[in-house]
Amino acid sequence: MKGKEADPTHNLLFYQLSLEGIADGLFWVNYHAEFIRVNEAACRSLGYTREELLQLKAQDINPNYTNDIWERAWKMLREEKILRFETVHRHKDGHIFPVEITNHYLEFEGMGYSCAIVRDITQRKSTEEAVAKALLESEDRYRMIFESSREAIFIKNRQGAYVDINEAACRLSGYSREEFAETKVTIHHLYPEVTSAAYQNYFDLVMEGQVRVDESYLIRKDGSRILMEFTNQRVKIGNAYFMHTTARDLSEQKKTEARLKAIAEAEKAANQAKSQFMANMSHELRTPCTAF
Repeated sequence: MKGKEADPTHNLLFYQLSLEGIADGLFWVNYHAEFIRVNEAACRSLGYTREELLQLKAQDINPNYTNDIWERAWKMLREEKILRFETVHRHKDGHIFPVEITNHYLEFEGMGYSCAIVRDITQRKSTEEAVAKALLESEDRYRMIFESSREAIFIKNRQGAYVDINEAACRLSGYSREEFAETKVTIHHLYPEVTSAAYQNYFDLVMEGQVRVDESYLIRKDGSRILMEFTNQRVKIGNAYFMHTTARDLSEQKKTEARLKAIAEAEKAANQAKSQFMANMSHELRTPCTAF
């Protein structure tokens, strides 16, 4: 077993196979926008077979991409190394759906590649739109959508108190609805590193109409830490404005990113091993046999 663990080719195969089972789509794309490698989730999300998808380019599945936009996006990715953004994809049957993409720039043997983790955010967008619409229509409709959402939702005021939370938020944080209602839980319990001044400055930015997407650790009631992505926006309830926060667990995504990094290192090690083998072989062939 020890020998296999030391074999870079074995490690590479292990990491590649581990990415096949993840729920998010995974696309390896070269400078020409051609798909080099995709996982099963990527195929399912778009309705193509692997063979069909590998014949396409990024522009074929994203109606917003032109050649100029792709070149600018590639340049930005190469400079920034990691980019996260929202866009849309086109399914094989023609329907358009929203996606969130986390893009990583990786290099192998002097060639650059985009490795994109793609998540379908149709449900999240539908929830956000439904909540906004329901607030305009009626309190009862808003409450129904708010409570039935599988996304954790927190409503906060400028003082950092939670004025409302849904059941998913209770499950995520480990606190009961009663604990939130009695103001025993504030932002300082879930985010102890955030000062009141920093929070209020952030709150004011959101109140200006900005939609902010950020990552931070949430501290659960039992003391465990979860890396989350928070989408914060302004919401009007009655005559007052509050911060509406939708939270998403990033644990699985970070595991995927760690596997991608491991793949890059394993491929580099495999290439180095291959080069060393060829160099040794070449040396042996050039060295005269003196054993006789």
